[in-house]
Amino acid sequence: MFNLTIAITNQTLRHLLAKVFPQSQIAAVEPLSGGLINTNLRIDFQSNHDPVVLRIYRDGANVCRNEIAVHNLIQSAVPVPKILYAEPDPIDDIPSFTILEFVKGLTFQQLKRTGDVQAITQASCSGGEILAAIGRFRFPKPGRFVVEGSSEQLSVGA
Repeated sequence: MFNLTIAITNQTLRHLLAKVFPQSQIAAVEPLSGGLINTNLRIDFQSNHDPVVLRIYRDGANVCRNEIAVHNLIQSAVPVPKILYAEPDPIDDIPSFTILEFVKGLTFQQLKRTGDVQAITQASCSGGEILAAIGRFRFPKPGRFVVEGSSEQLSVGA
């Protein structure tokens, strides 16, 4: 699913990726499926750089900041892709974005289609362990995630 509502030219992509890869040439851009709100683009380079994901946030800076804060909170307990660069504040006409490490793998839906019961069982157990690890994080009260202050620490606000 490709949800981006703005046109992204090759020049714009180069501009955004130059934040991390100033001299790299883009070899290919592939929309990644599965996202419901944000747009995720796999970027392959002509050089030896590993591919990255450019995530563009449809709903703006606060959503981007919250995701960064959640990432920073849980990264010591669960496997998450590295954030190589984050720009919560829009640049020109481009919304908030992050550049993330690309992690090769299968979605659970793709895995189920293989019919490999052992692999499905193993992935289900791993998924349960990850959810349990995330569930160990506690907050002082229920509510919406709100990123407060410049340190982008995650807190819960009303």
